[in-house]
Amino acid sequence: AINGGNFVVSNGTFTTGGALQVSNVGGFLLNGATPGLYAMQGGTINVNGDLSNNTTGFVSVGGSGSGTVNVAGNLFNDATSTVHIQNSGAVTSNQVTNQGTLIIDSGGSLNTNTIFFQTSGTTTVSGTLSAGSGYAITGGTLQGTGTVNGPVAVAGTATLLPGTNTTTPGTLTMTGALTLGGTLDEVMNGSAAGQFGLLNTGGLTL
Repeated sequence: AINGGNFVVSNGTFTTGGALQVSNVGGFLLNGATPGLYAMQGGTINVNGDLSNNTTGFVSVGGSGSGTVNVAGNLFNDATSTVHIQNSGAVTSNQVTNQGTLIIDSGGSLNTNTIFFQTSGTTTVSGTLSAGSGYAITGGTLQGTGTVNGPVAVAGTATLLPGTNTTTPGTLTMTGALTLGGTLDEVMNGSAAGQFGLLNTGGLTL
């Protein structure tokens, strides 16, 4: 467990024998340049279990150089915590559950072998998000201008927003089918190209 401190891997490989937990503003970083947290360039962390990011935990991967986190088990991000996958950062996991803030920058990627769950919080995709068994978005917001691979179901109180926020529209690409039972938040700043949000999907069910 990382409790209130920073864990940094630079230009090397760290492998755990089981689960890894980040909490109480503990920093688990590969690269990155967040003020107050220090990360070195490069490195790989292999978690042979689950990775739990909770109690205002912070996970940053990538940045000025490549960084990789491979989670053999499940990745959990609670409502108070943040996972930030920066440019050239890559995270793989068996399953992902997000309740907090998940950011995938352009050039970054998150790949889960099975399903991606979100019950609250916000996932912003400017890079690439992939889920082998698709997405169950039942709360919070899925937004961005990147690519989402796999079938997406947006239901309940969840919101889908093509763009980076509620004032900046963009194009969100979904290679799989979209089932929209939640809310589509469409930003309209005008009628010209680039002034309104767009969804490119592999199919749509309302």
